[in-house]
Amino acid sequence: MMSDWEILETVGTEPEARLIAGFLESREVPVKVEVLAFRQEPVTFGALSQIHLRVPPEFVEEAKRLLQARRHRFAVVDGDGLGPTVATGAPQVQATPPRALADPSDTAVEEDS
Repeated sequence: MMSDWEILETVGTEPEARLIAGFLESREVPVKVEVLAFRQEPVTFGALSQIHLRVPPEFVEEAKRLLQARRHRFAVVDGDGLGPTVATGAPQVQATPPRALADPSDTAVEEDS
């Protein structure tokens, strides 16, 4: 029964819920998506747009650990500073920001005379 499963995460869109559910399922964590959205009106805020991801009680800690690790990996890639070390004490890998576009005045262009 779904009420026996614990709410792991609440998100605002079905695509986000399906993405997280797919991630957890790929790591063999059972997950159910519970959509609370009211479909008659285009409501995208408040309780009428909530989507719960539920997992069995025995998978809650593992699912939380997996989501935290996933968020950390994406934060490193996106450059959201997470401090000098991660929870394990290992050095953090900093993302390299993209190079700025070259200033046109910096490029050597030969003009025809």
